[in-house]
Amino acid sequence: MPGAFAVGNLNTFIQNPEASVNGMIALGIGFILWIAYIIFLNLVLALSSYALVIDELGPLEALGEGFRFFRNNKLDVSIIWIITIGLALINGYVSEFVDSGNILFTAIISLVPIVILQPLTTVLWTRLYLTRKGRKLYDPSDLLSVPDSF
Repeated sequence: MPGAFAVGNLNTFIQNPEASVNGMIALGIGFILWIAYIIFLNLVLALSSYALVIDELGPLEALGEGFRFFRNNKLDVSIIWIITIGLALINGYVSEFVDSGNILFTAIISLVPIVILQPLTTVLWTRLYLTRKGRKLYDPSDLLSVPDSF
């Protein structure tokens, strides 16, 4: 906000760009700090929604549990967060280079985030949360047993 006020209106900036340099610098620094704050919150509270559902906590309790989980598992949460963001960026770059004339390939690239990336990241986050909490993911013998009848 202070940077935006220091820049002034657009006509003043166009007529005398040197007069608003400090305001533009303040605006740029404020914008960078705002983006860093959003990234920090996204990273720190990434597992709050999983704590909300898996542990059946209330919203505020889930935020606290997500923050505690992040403090205890900073590296693991950061790596999975980077993998998630990286996969989304790769998908974005691939979709930029896709020829818009090929409707089938465009449709496939459009479905990748919904069909592949979101379920994959959900499984990664859930697995991380459950294993670090010391809970059993599943019983392997259930997967190998044959039911008596269908």
